[in-house]
Amino acid sequence: MSGKRIEWIDNAKGVAIVLVVLGHIISTDSLLSRFIDSFHMPLFFMLSGLFVLKKTNDSFRSHLNNRFRRLMIPYFILGICVLIPFNWLYFHFIIPSAQISFLQRCLAHFTGLHSDWGEEWRCCLWFLPCLFVADIVIWSIWKYLYKWRYVVLLLLISIGIFYYITINRSLPFRIHTASIAVLFLFIGSILTENIEKISVWLIGLFCICYTFLWISNDFSSIVMADNNYGLIHLSIPASIFASIAIIYLVRHIRHNHILSLIGEQSLAIYILHQLFVSFIRAISLKLSVLGGVLQKR
Repeated sequence: MSGKRIEWIDNAKGVAIVLVVLGHIISTDSLLSRFIDSFHMPLFFMLSGLFVLKKTNDSFRSHLNNRFRRLMIPYFILGICVLIPFNWLYFHFIIPSAQISFLQRCLAHFTGLHSDWGEEWRCCLWFLPCLFVADIVIWSIWKYLYKWRYVVLLLLISIGIFYYITINRSLPFRIHTASIAVLFLFIGSILTENIEKISVWLIGLFCICYTFLWISNDFSSIVMADNNYGLIHLSIPASIFASIAIIYLVRHIRHNHILSLIGEQSLAIYILHQLFVSFIRAISLKLSVLGGVLQKR
């Protein structure tokens, strides 16, 4: 496949990242934020999975090297150059009383174990190793277990759901999240060749189904960073219906250069924006508390 970018995919990524940034800026208790959070990460995984199964003729080493270079090298570079300095600044100036060592905090972020280690601040770097693991797993299934691919995929997803319902503890590099994320990658790979075959009436039905499931789930969000899906039998299908509907609608947007440009840089925006949003929120909270103290004096 050529390296030429596909405009509608960049548009879809642009829409997705705009929704994510908006969802992180507004109050997490608002209905709009919960609406965005109910599907935005499954949407990202679906868009990442559009072509994941297109190169199963490559060798495992070649595919592994390619994905490691595109996902894990940026993960370590950003972690060293961005995450560690921000981590130090945040905990040194904003919450200096945190009972966790600096080294432990950094290791928590790098391994994805922050929720178990009591982290109070995180960024979106978890997405890169999670996508890397999910990509390698589903690619390997289609490469080496093609005859049993659906059985193995269903078994893997069932294990991920069972782990969420019973244990739900963080595993290194988001392995537990990746076991469910493979479902979204798989659906994304199906959409590559079938999105044009979907009728507008079916999309309307998807929207109705999403609305019903979301309301039934008490307008809940999906927080994959914390492996939190709410009522998973409602949230997973709801997120799939909403994501497919958005991809279908964005498919018909033509020649929107700004949206395409945003989409081209969506991964970088997704990773970096949370650093600044979290930091600005923390500073605002600190200034608000300080202002209250000064007024009392």
